[in-house]
Amino acid sequence: KSRARAIADGLEPELSVVVDVMYPMASLTDAVGAFRSEFPHTPLRLYVEALGAVMQPVLAQACRLGISGSMPSVPDLLDAEKLLDVPMVTVAAPSHALASHTGIIRARDLVDHVQLVLTDRTTLTEGATFGVFSPQIWRLADLGAKHAFLRAGFGWGHMPMAMVQADLDAGALVRLQIEAFQPHTPPIAMFAVYRKDTPPGPAGRWFLKRLKGAGIDN
Repeated sequence: KSRARAIADGLEPELSVVVDVMYPMASLTDAVGAFRSEFPHTPLRLYVEALGAVMQPVLAQACRLGISGSMPSVPDLLDAEKLLDVPMVTVAAPSHALASHTGIIRARDLVDHVQLVLTDRTTLTEGATFGVFSPQIWRLADLGAKHAFLRAGFGWGHMPMAMVQADLDAGALVRLQIEAFQPHTPPIAMFAVYRKDTPPGPAGRWFLKRLKGAGIDN
């Protein structure tokens, strides 16, 4: 009965959210745990995707909310709200040839080395590249695979700092200082996106506020 009353008052019967794979998982799990306590009768469906695969389910109304950071622009059908910045770092394995460079790595020194790049599962970013500096590219649709390939020394690439901090501390990965990204690799700005004709309800708005608050610690 309480759930029926809440739905009658405008509360979503369920909340479906697709989250950019670059979003810090510690902040996401904190928000999800708090949501479960605050809205125990509102099921949460959560998907983790990258690039256009975050936007597509929101556009198709398969998800009410998207948390996107890998797309350079937002389609006209969607509204966007800034949530937080995700610190990024450019890395390679200590065995990689680029790891032996001291100081700034010039653009010409990158072209002979494979860059590991996260690719889109959709056609929304077809033909577009983000932060790519080498003509030799291995495209991976999974950030976990990219992480493993970096650790194995198969190439170099950009990663969320939170995901590789333990590797940097342990020496399993090393930071690269590349010429194009000085003084440091730029962060990725995370935005909440939703269709203009179906803005978030009370549960969705609460969830976004919680995610926005996570930016204080990042």
